[in-house]
Amino acid sequence: MKWLYHHVTRSVNAVPFTVLPPRKDNSIVILGDPISKFNIKEVQFLQGFAISASITQSSATCHKPTWFQKNVPTSSGGADTAEAIFRARKIPLLAAGLVALGFGVYFSMMVSSLSRQSSSASTSSSSTADEATPTGRPPAFSRESARQFDQCLDASEKTMGISSLRKDLGRAVSGHVIEVAVGTGRNMSFYDWRKILPSSRRGGEPVSKTATSPPAMLSYTGVDVSPDMLEVAIEKLPGTLPGLRGVTPAVTTQPRTGADKKGLKFFSFLDGKLRLAQCDIQHTIPPPAADLTGGQEKYDTVVQTFGLCSVADPGQVIRNLAGMVKPGTGKIILIEHGRARWGIVNTLLDWSAPSHFQKYGCWWNRDIVGIVEAAAEKTPGLRVVRVERPFITQLGTTVWLELAVDRIHGTNTTASTATTRANNVKS
Repeated sequence: MKWLYHHVTRSVNAVPFTVLPPRKDNSIVILGDPISKFNIKEVQFLQGFAISASITQSSATCHKPTWFQKNVPTSSGGADTAEAIFRARKIPLLAAGLVALGFGVYFSMMVSSLSRQSSSASTSSSSTADEATPTGRPPAFSRESARQFDQCLDASEKTMGISSLRKDLGRAVSGHVIEVAVGTGRNMSFYDWRKILPSSRRGGEPVSKTATSPPAMLSYTGVDVSPDMLEVAIEKLPGTLPGLRGVTPAVTTQPRTGADKKGLKFFSFLDGKLRLAQCDIQHTIPPPAADLTGGQEKYDTVVQTFGLCSVADPGQVIRNLAGMVKPGTGKIILIEHGRARWGIVNTLLDWSAPSHFQKYGCWWNRDIVGIVEAAAEKTPGLRVVRVERPFITQLGTTVWLELAVDRIHGTNTTASTATTRANNVKS
């Protein structure tokens, strides 16, 4: 209905009037001659489109628009009808298109990934995850392959929305922070480093002096089981924090607890406010630097992204993380991938899981939400406060989880374990 988008000037009984384009509420303005009076019972517009109304306009010194509701044509069979249907159902049609786009992008990327994987993978089911134990690192890895792995993720993470999730994560952390399974440091550019290095930027963007924001990080500790991944993360630091260009990290050793007596080697910057270390979080999680926390051995924020898929006992990792969080005020933030809510997606994940594990050391068909909830039930004081599946383009396979500890982990109390989700939990 092209006439809808243009002013239409007609004359009824020699009285000029102008029809303005329709408003969002489907009403139309008629502007008449300000010095004339007229009454319109029915006006025939272009293409046989009829509008019935009763309009009276009195003499005035300025135009007084009169509003009335247009009648929608019931039949025309042409382009006008198709356009009217689209205008009336625009939101449902766009939503359906978005869902179709999500399925297309997700499946095309999955097929592309599978085409590069080994063709020797055996048939899988959801129980296959027990046939091979992940170690936290890919089966074959080197410093160069770690660098290539990091670079190849850039395009896919932007396309699938993971980069925006990392940005949200950077805004959510504060205080003394530890990131486990730090990998190649893909979250580092999104953190607020201003308290650690005043000349830095927040989340890779210029700092606004007038903008309000949550408390910045006071210290940062990043750990990973893979030395190759960790070396790439250290290489990238000067790009994230220009103030570290040309700075050589101080190498310090912190005694380990448990069977391994070699000690934990830290690569420290800025008087220990920024530390990176190799360790296996299934056995050891280092406390924050004592001289920065006044002897406090707990963190304000514990972060992990895409790590529970790559450890032998994800439930134990959750319990270990809970032991490193300040009770009452601290929080654990997890961004993970795993089983979705749709059977067809899970079937595809199960079918492709063995070949994906062979290449990346990751079981991407684990029930992450179920694992986390089960760990919370077994850990005194640990509770799940948020579960959200943020992107339809991921078909529900990506999940954001937050947990809190209400009391000191591991103490004996008679109070029941809090495992009920908060009201803001979304599934």
